[in-house]
Amino acid sequence: MNRIRPASLRLRTVAIAAAFASLMAAPAAQAWDASVTLPSLGVDFGVSSWSGDWTWASTREGVSSTYGTDGNIPIDFQFQAWTGTQWDQAYFHNETLYPAGGSGAAYFDRFDTEMAIADYADAFVTGALGNASAGSIVAYDFVFTLNPFSEATLTYADDAALVSLGAGAGESGVAFAGLKLYDWTADLNVPGGANQAYFNAFGVLDTQAIPQRSPLADVEIGQTLTGMSYTFSNLTAAPVSYDLRLEGYALVFTTPVPEPAAPALLLAGLGVLGWVARRRGARAG
Repeated sequence: MNRIRPASLRLRTVAIAAAFASLMAAPAAQAWDASVTLPSLGVDFGVSSWSGDWTWASTREGVSSTYGTDGNIPIDFQFQAWTGTQWDQAYFHNETLYPAGGSGAAYFDRFDTEMAIADYADAFVTGALGNASAGSIVAYDFVFTLNPFSEATLTYADDAALVSLGAGAGESGVAFAGLKLYDWTADLNVPGGANQAYFNAFGVLDTQAIPQRSPLADVEIGQTLTGMSYTFSNLTAAPVSYDLRLEGYALVFTTPVPEPAAPALLLAGLGVLGWVARRRGARAG
């Protein structure tokens, strides 16, 4: 795979080892724990196959986290821009503290090591939320252009995105975390828009859908995501450009939960997240 490094990014081996260790040997859940970790954003995301010509231009990164009693999801993005040679900040962070004692955070972390720049992105919600719902997201925006009569496949490597979901004893609700690729300037419900993303892989933990769970028991799952690939084609005689967003998200909805097991409602929730992000991004732009 031709791994594009728009910010000259390379894999941080230590980060991956730590992420896998955390995923596979996580301690018992304490209240809620929902996260998506992208330990190698600049390496595992790229163009896996193509015919013809294409270009990829970084534009900005965003982070956001929030909470609320009415099912709120992140809307207050903080963005940093790609200057053409570097990002504004090496450590880019957004965090919200919850009255009930939990927290949610989203961040990008970059650092130099032996002439390379490693990249690490994480979005998580953790702690006791009470009746509050919470969300956190990271977003990487770029312009993908296909020249006339070209085709290219964008792929995030299988098993590279790490999802951890957990609920402490007595917690009731649904948590989900994942990774999606969509055109943030497109209408919500058109193909490629937030409700019909080019790919959207996620994990779900619904405490009410576990028939053998004791109210006094913790529950947690850990998994890596697969199937994150999409082929773009341009059969016209003019270049075609897409304003794409690679988005990692972690969301927790506490009771009352509006039928979280229904896939349509779950995807609609993710679509709303994309919509508010698009609205906020348009204002920032």
